[in-house]
Amino acid sequence: MTILVRPAEFSDIDQIRHVLTKTFLDTFPNQDFKITKEDILDDLKMIASEEVVRMNIRDAKEISNKRIFLVAIVNNVVVGIIECKKKEEVGKVIGLFVLPEFQGKGVGSALLTESFNFFGKDLPVLLTVESYNLKARDFYI
Repeated sequence: MTILVRPAEFSDIDQIRHVLTKTFLDTFPNQDFKITKEDILDDLKMIASEEVVRMNIRDAKEISNKRIFLVAIVNNVVVGIIECKKKEEVGKVIGLFVLPEFQGKGVGSALLTESFNFFGKDLPVLLTVESYNLKARDFYI
């Protein structure tokens, strides 16, 4: 499987929104924490809105030395995304999302590798993971 990682384009918006919606619904509802599918759908109204995705892509293009928004492409389809920002003292992974059917196939690693190239070898990197997101915890550890 060939994975192409490149900067997000405005033409990717619909596919990015699909990745966000599918991964959020697969990952974040949690009975123990009383987070329902409806809660996630409500959050997605903003997070995955066309306006917010467009703004994030625009910001990455305009402030390219401080932000990146990358997509992972397999067979001409966006299957993963990563958004990062760089501050003076730390790099931050804002979000890394890979479609469930492509998890464990190198997509997340390819996106993370490109983000580390953006941060450089001397900048510490911060990322956060929900405590109950065991797949993500296993991936990062």
